[in-house]
Amino acid sequence: MKRNVYLVLITIITVICIIAGTGYHLVHFGLSVAENLPSLGAFINAVSDRSDDENNSNHTKNGNQNAVSSVQTTLDAFTSIQADMSVVDLTIKSGDTFSIAYKTSKKLVPAYKVENNCLSITQHSIIHNVIGSKKCSVTVTVADALTNVKLQTNVGDVDLSGLTIQTLDLGADVGDIDLKDCSLGTSTLEADVGDVDLKNNTFQSMDISNNVGDVSVVSQKTLSDCNIDLNTSIGDVTVNGKSCHRSYSHDGKATHSLTISNDTGDIDLKY
Repeated sequence: MKRNVYLVLITIITVICIIAGTGYHLVHFGLSVAENLPSLGAFINAVSDRSDDENNSNHTKNGNQNAVSSVQTTLDAFTSIQADMSVVDLTIKSGDTFSIAYKTSKKLVPAYKVENNCLSITQHSIIHNVIGSKKCSVTVTVADALTNVKLQTNVGDVDLSGLTIQTLDLGADVGDIDLKDCSLGTSTLEADVGDVDLKNNTFQSMDISNNVGDVSVVSQKTLSDCNIDLNTSIGDVTVNGKSCHRSYSHDGKATHSLTISNDTGDIDLKY
């Protein structure tokens, strides 16, 4: 009899320990996940449709640190760009001068410098500094060709236009990528969630990968001699208006290539 009682007690204690241990690890796991999701608050604010003027007025009245600030300044010449940003709509375009301009809340003000012919732009925000903030927009004007451009953004759109770049490496977690009228050498574009749109660009090698979103490439020049490889897991592939189901490949005589891989979304190529 005593032996049975002991067995019951041991079983009950074991079950209690298992439940307690499981609960502890679940809570610990949840906290770890929450700490490593800095872009959640950023994403909420990035897609907010509230008026910037209204928020700016409220922030000014309350003396809030989220008050919007605008800066425009001329930079020393540079031949490369490196940017690592959390919440931003980033535009890089050709012009007559080297300059940077931004409009942002104070919590999202980017840091930048020109050193060794490279423009570096950084902006790192953790979740409790992002909640309640508005979007940040940065525009960089370039007056000459660039040898290397490396860009990484968490939330926001990236727009490049009229540039000459030897090597381009661009990654966007949440946001659209737009390239127009650019002359490119080797380019790699990676998007997690967002559309990728290329119009009237020339390139030696273009590699595009997207998880969720459509990819569109429009070229005024023929790509008949280009090596082309297109495929999507869920979506349609269309080349010059003709449906190719989920994949298309073409062996060209030239050395330049276009590779597009999409998990969920359509691929549209026109030339």
